[in-house]
Amino acid sequence: MQQLQITAPAKINLTLDILGKRPDGYHDLVTVMHQIDLADNVLLKRQEKGITLDCGRVQLPNDSKNLAWQAAELMLKRYELQDGVSISITKRIPVEAGLAGGSSDAAAVIAGMNRLFSLNLPLAELCDCGVQLGADVPFCIVGGTALCTGKGEVMQPLPHAPHLYLVVVKPAFSLSTAMVYQQFDRMPIQEHLNHAAFLQAWETQKVEDIALCTGNVLEKASLALKPEIGVLIAQLQNLGALAAHMTGSGSAVFGVFGNNSAAHAAAGRLSEAYAECFVAESFTPKID
Repeated sequence: MQQLQITAPAKINLTLDILGKRPDGYHDLVTVMHQIDLADNVLLKRQEKGITLDCGRVQLPNDSKNLAWQAAELMLKRYELQDGVSISITKRIPVEAGLAGGSSDAAAVIAGMNRLFSLNLPLAELCDCGVQLGADVPFCIVGGTALCTGKGEVMQPLPHAPHLYLVVVKPAFSLSTAMVYQQFDRMPIQEHLNHAAFLQAWETQKVEDIALCTGNVLEKASLALKPEIGVLIAQLQNLGALAAHMTGSGSAVFGVFGNNSAAHAAAGRLSEAYAECFVAESFTPKID
């Protein structure tokens, strides 16, 4: 095999709770991550040596500062591969948005190089490679929907996902993850999310019940930095979203809708004010 195309889906956090701060400086999370069909396309080609990368966006690095490059470098060194790899990424996922675009691209490179170089590595080993690059990368390798704990790298896959219809909006500004967490740490402890209720709702397969159990405790911190986040959440709710929340540490916000037509109608209204506004659904991988 000389080249391979991989879909790299975004993720949203249907829930995100923080239990406390860890001795290593990270926060202990409980979060339900869910892949959606807003996705980048990653093309990998074998080449004689080294790494080349083209992201197609001037604001993104095409060198070792990029997580996809770091993923390729890790694979080449760890498995002593003699050939190199060319990476071409067609970006659709907004950057610095809490949608794991960089993590998903890195996951695609790891999983793709496993196939491109016929390494036949087990999933657990691919995830071990991924966690060295970021806490979200193992989830992006495994995919689907999962209850994630620790830094986000400990996964409990959730089966039988209902198909969700979503509107995802990235405002013109971004938020620094470090600044959002620093703001969160300065705020009073708030009520935690009820993940038992979420998991029970997930079992019912009823989107309305699931929507009621979604939430993100980082929203208040992000709102303190950028009140516009709250305006966007309210707009989605007013346009019929069953629930609307920020994903990750922002700045993207998603709304859960009851059907595809409702999602398209809301996106049509919001796209007048927001350049990066997408109708998305739960990601269903193609079996090849």
